[in-house]
Amino acid sequence: MGKPEKECSTPTPITSGLGIFGKRPKTAGAGTETRQKKDNGVVDPPGSPSKRSRPRSRTFGSSKDKDVVTAPNSPTKRQKNGEDRFVKGKLLFPPHSTSAIPGIGPPSPAAVATLQPEEWVKWLKEAGRRKNFGHGLFAEDIEMPEYEKHMQDVEVAVIHKLRLVLRNETLRWVEAFTKLGGMEAIWTMLERVLGVEWREEHEDNILHELLLCLKGLCTASLALQKLAEMGSVIFPRLLDSLFDEEKKGPSEFTTRGIIISLLFVHLQTSPASQRPLRTRRILSYLADKKLDPKKRPLDFIEAAHVNRPYRRWCKEVVNVTKEVFWIFLHGSNTVPVLPPVSTSLSYAERNFPQERPPVPAAAHVGGVEWEATSYLAAHLDLLNGCVASLATREERNDLRTDLKNSGWERAMGGALRTCKEKLHTAVHEGLKTWVRAASEDEWYVGDVRFGPRVQHSRPASPVKPKKKKEDAPPRLELALDLGESRHRDKTPGLSAGWEY
Repeated sequence: MGKPEKECSTPTPITSGLGIFGKRPKTAGAGTETRQKKDNGVVDPPGSPSKRSRPRSRTFGSSKDKDVVTAPNSPTKRQKNGEDRFVKGKLLFPPHSTSAIPGIGPPSPAAVATLQPEEWVKWLKEAGRRKNFGHGLFAEDIEMPEYEKHMQDVEVAVIHKLRLVLRNETLRWVEAFTKLGGMEAIWTMLERVLGVEWREEHEDNILHELLLCLKGLCTASLALQKLAEMGSVIFPRLLDSLFDEEKKGPSEFTTRGIIISLLFVHLQTSPASQRPLRTRRILSYLADKKLDPKKRPLDFIEAAHVNRPYRRWCKEVVNVTKEVFWIFLHGSNTVPVLPPVSTSLSYAERNFPQERPPVPAAAHVGGVEWEATSYLAAHLDLLNGCVASLATREERNDLRTDLKNSGWERAMGGALRTCKEKLHTAVHEGLKTWVRAASEDEWYVGDVRFGPRVQHSRPASPVKPKKKKEDAPPRLELALDLGESRHRDKTPGLSAGWEY
């Protein structure tokens, strides 16, 4: 029997994505790309198993990682018993199908439909376990709690893929994911990210994608019920990281805005009968932490203090205005009073913030100023929603009193009002909503419309009174004639001068 001829597969020319000239742009080392010869001088064919192929997709892998995972059928690297999920410390994508393994290319729409929710939940629970431990301080004789140093074992692209799946999959798929404990698994992973002592860009990207996954789940009613059950755990933890005095929370305005928008969705989707109760609960999350009983002042001193329960919430808004201070320079702006809406609607329906239309692309959209004002508008929407959700006028005015004492009206009238209305429309819409709702409740709105009054501004430093000029001590002037003039007249030469 003759030996079978060796099959050589000819590479198929790629024509898509080559540009107008039919050539790919050169990369580093592209001009010197040649086939390497073995020791015996034989050149490897293009489909040789000994040469590792470069993935055509960068969705789940990167060429700089040097740990690209090939298909399970690859002769160079096989998975052990089909269950090996760790390659060089990396936690791989959960599903067993080859179309979803990193390095093989983006999955087709038919392959995406085959991904099961239980595989995602299993991977999230596995990725939520703390692994990279360290110590907070380098002290040998002090027992410190253990912190994680990093989360390099989790790929950002995998969580980004989960976010796309939650957004694009059917409602039945999302509900099945929630029933299997998907929201609890996402929160476990969020707790792990927040537990990293010093987060870097990799951990910040993971935090951003996980928050978007949590927000994407809120499109299902079952997930909203689960969010209401876990709200007492999720929201205080997220707000503590947001209002942290040591600035250990998320640094990007978009990431911080997701936390506030989650609170707003939690309020907006509540039933009308339960909305006042949920508003009180959300306000308790936003309020300052209560002092330790050992550090509290005496009762009579505490009774003399003015109640300012939302200082840290107001401080977060004021800090943003300081970070982008150059856009708040239009001091002559005036917030108009919108015409009243039909009285057939309830107070909450008339004054609850409405969804805004999408903003068309422009030169100012997408910059740091735009992200900052979008974040401020999210705070104003949450504030207006909480005020409008209370049942009686007395409760709403009491809340406005606490907000005013905490510095909110000064921040709205002194800083937020002075940004350009044509560019930062969302902020001015939030101010208009606040002014209209307060006017209906007969609340004074002049400080927000025109700016804080003089007596409400920061008092100037006291001027020391000038000292009066002291009178000179009395002097005794006596015209005494001791006979010198008579003696001078009789002396020769004194009256007419000296004679020589």
